[in-house]
Amino acid sequence: MRSDKSLSTAAYDSETVMKRRLFDNYYVGVNISDFVAVALIVATSLTVRAILHQLQRKVVAKPDLKTASKVSVLIPARNEGASIFTLLSSLATAFRGSDFSYEVIVANDGSTDETAAVAMSFDFVQVIDVAAGIRSGINGKSNALFAAFEHASGDILVFLDADVRVGDKFLSAIRTVAGDSGIDLLSVQPHHNAQTLGESFALTFNIVSLYSSLISNRSHRRPQLAFGPVFVTKRKCYLAAGGHAMILGEVVDDVALSRLYFESALKVVTLLDKRLATFRMYPFGFRQMVEGFTKNFVAGATSLSPLGSLVGFGYIFAFLALDISIVRDFIQLRIVRGLFLYAVTTCLIAFEARVVGRFKVCAIALHPLTFCIFVFVFVRALLRRALSLPNTWKGRAI
Repeated sequence: MRSDKSLSTAAYDSETVMKRRLFDNYYVGVNISDFVAVALIVATSLTVRAILHQLQRKVVAKPDLKTASKVSVLIPARNEGASIFTLLSSLATAFRGSDFSYEVIVANDGSTDETAAVAMSFDFVQVIDVAAGIRSGINGKSNALFAAFEHASGDILVFLDADVRVGDKFLSAIRTVAGDSGIDLLSVQPHHNAQTLGESFALTFNIVSLYSSLISNRSHRRPQLAFGPVFVTKRKCYLAAGGHAMILGEVVDDVALSRLYFESALKVVTLLDKRLATFRMYPFGFRQMVEGFTKNFVAGATSLSPLGSLVGFGYIFAFLALDISIVRDFIQLRIVRGLFLYAVTTCLIAFEARVVGRFKVCAIALHPLTFCIFVFVFVRALLRRALSLPNTWKGRAI
């Protein structure tokens, strides 16, 4: 028979274990790794916001000086019937009452929907048809833009994706390039107006690509990273760099064109400002988003500076580390700590999301899934490149 002392010891040990479990369940502590991850995210975010503010002051917060330049707006369009009306309407509003002489040329790249009919319903738009297989079988955005350029007569060239909507400060960007700013190519990443959950899963991609690009662009020893939805440049600079005629076979035209400008000692500036442009990046949902980022991912990632790559990957790993800590806490029934860390991480994501666009709240709340999708697409892009597998985009193998 056990002694009273041993029974007392056993009862004490049992009570201690229960208290310890209760303490673990309700204790809200901060691991060093979690603290470092949060600090890294906050530092990166504040740095990028400072860079953006500096660029916005240079490009947007300038007086609307008058210019005698003629503007040619060139739009490649393939099955963009659902988007192009919004773009052309916003252009009509932007140029109405301005001192600009302008023309709008839509390069209809083999569309099978109502793209051409919608574009022709605007009396200021010229529609040209880009023949399939033109120039030795080369298709795609660069080919369509080169075809549009051959019909353009403006001193200032504006290249716009068909899913863009220009903002109330759009003309300020044109005046900046047309003036004596020293900017030879202005690249604008539009503010992403995601309207579906599938589109909203692009949140992580938007943040990482913008942040790593802006950090990478602080180096002037390598080509600047540019975003293709909005380009503004002088005709003479475009011709000096070689233009789209030099990159007809390139899948990722923005990276390739920026490289041409760098090689010609021309200055490229990249920024984001919702007053300049917004867009619905992938309006047809999740599958379109995966295809789009798969074709762009590797080319963009390999063009980053070492610091830009470090920031991009460090940013992703910081959020993944926080999400792993959250999952571990819930598995170990440390509920309060898990909920606290989840709330902190969700607030950080929401804070970051405001920089790059508007996204569905549920996509922000499901941030562990959002980051898993990012990793999946990145690995998919790497594998397809390593195995030399073709990507598809808008019904074409590229």
